[in-house]
Amino acid sequence: MMRKRKSCLLLLFILLTITICNSKLAAPYFDEGENLSVENCGVWDKSGCEQNNWMAYVDYGNFSCLGVVISSRSILTDGCRYLPSGVAKNQGKIYVGECANNHNATECNGKHLKLLDIIQMSNYPIFDLYITEKMPILVRPICLFNRGSEMDLTGQQDSPYFEWDRSQNTSINCSHIYWQDTLSPRTIVPMSQCLSASARTEDNEGKKLPSRSWYICASSLHFKQYGSILVNYHNGRYFLRGFNEDLFSRADGFNDKKFNLYYDVLPHTEWIKQHAKGISALSPTPSQKLTRAFNGDLSFPNCGKKLGLGRRRRETTVHDTEETAPTHYVFSGYEAKIGQHPWHANIKINIRDSFCGGTLISRKVVLTAAKCIFGNSADTFEVSIGSHDRIQKNTAGIQIKTPSRVITHPNFTFNQFQYDVGLLIFDDEFDVTEKVRPICLWNEDSDLDHVTGKLAVVVGFGLMDNYTLPDVLQEANLRIISHQECYLQNRRFFGKYLRPGDNFCAGYLNGTSVCSGDSGGSLTVERNGQWFIRGIVSFGMSKKVLIEGSEQIFCNPNSYNLFVDVGAYVDWIVENTPDISFR
Repeated sequence: MMRKRKSCLLLLFILLTITICNSKLAAPYFDEGENLSVENCGVWDKSGCEQNNWMAYVDYGNFSCLGVVISSRSILTDGCRYLPSGVAKNQGKIYVGECANNHNATECNGKHLKLLDIIQMSNYPIFDLYITEKMPILVRPICLFNRGSEMDLTGQQDSPYFEWDRSQNTSINCSHIYWQDTLSPRTIVPMSQCLSASARTEDNEGKKLPSRSWYICASSLHFKQYGSILVNYHNGRYFLRGFNEDLFSRADGFNDKKFNLYYDVLPHTEWIKQHAKGISALSPTPSQKLTRAFNGDLSFPNCGKKLGLGRRRRETTVHDTEETAPTHYVFSGYEAKIGQHPWHANIKINIRDSFCGGTLISRKVVLTAAKCIFGNSADTFEVSIGSHDRIQKNTAGIQIKTPSRVITHPNFTFNQFQYDVGLLIFDDEFDVTEKVRPICLWNEDSDLDHVTGKLAVVVGFGLMDNYTLPDVLQEANLRIISHQECYLQNRRFFGKYLRPGDNFCAGYLNGTSVCSGDSGGSLTVERNGQWFIRGIVSFGMSKKVLIEGSEQIFCNPNSYNLFVDVGAYVDWIVENTPDISFR
């Protein structure tokens, strides 16, 4: 009896383990409503003669492949990667809608779409994205799957899975259609039933195969057919979940007698939304970094203390028009008072006569944006701390030094808008005074909920409201915004550039912002009388500004701005800061 009970417990553990292993893929976030990747996507009445509109046919003459329309300008395919050698991908003719079925018909002559770009996955090319000119309005894309993988093994009655395919039409009532859609019921099963533990991990050329997390396994009533896809039906819509995969054989450990193996689209939603046209999604939030304890719980003794003085608002005067390109860039804020920001560093690049902001975090290190220092040698920088007036360099208390080393995050690439964090290292230490004092590094975990909705302070010598540079240091109060609120403010822009776990948004939509020259500066939060750096000024939207009859591109003060999330980079910062360590 005891042995039987242990067997049951073991079976329960295995089932829980399988469920957990299949529950790691979170639902993508597209919008506030039905969370659809494209408006009105995935609608098809399969009971009548109407064919779905998401099929795409790519004709290369002696070679053809099928794709699935996922937006008005994007087609996702896996079969086209088998294109014969010597055939250029841009030679294909793309047919959608009714012409995807009857591309040889007279009425479809010359109605193929113009191909603008082909994007292939770089790590393992299982999918291609075909970017086209805008499709006819009658073409309705399929929806990208919009729920997490935790539903896969639950067998939800309101969300059945089907294998979708094409077969020759034999229906008299629909004789005008050359092909008809077929839906075969499928049930998701654990991967262990589909691929054995001994299944190969390399293809025939010795190249490493994708991780098993890239596959999804489903029961099958018949052998798989080339070109079919796995779809989910929910609330009257069809959602794309996977492409049938035909790489494994029974000799490779694949149970193809009972199951079908599909390349899962869900793990690649981020790649799709980054490269497809007409689809926006909020990047998933990664696991939060846990709190790391400094000596005495602070990164530097007595860090983050400043004088509490007043401030004065500036005026706004320039006519502008909206634009949506990114710009590296305090705007409509206040004049800071002397001694109020003793950690702010003015970083001048002598060879270009340009400057950025930075933040003193120890006697030897200034934290800034990688873009401000990338590609330059240390001796080209002049860093001043304790400066209230950037013109008056000889004011008592200002310390000016040249760094000995420049460090940027190893994953940073210029104009990539990610990993935008860097350090200036000094052999000659800064003296800690009333005018020069390190700020505290963030010492809680990186969960943005700790600070969402709070007012934070940003400072800098960047462009003001009239697009001139100030002499006196400026500051502004900005509200820290949740990832979801930021994304919804402009899905097209922030769907591309907002990356939870790398950056976050702060600001208002009323003209208070950061601008050119503020990059690299700090966004700080007060706790118990001490100030902690949580963000680094990174970039934001641009706009066209009409100044004295001339149109120029500047920062957009009526949009949220993006800040590097210091909470996510504390480990890297401390590892590269010689006079700060964890307990």
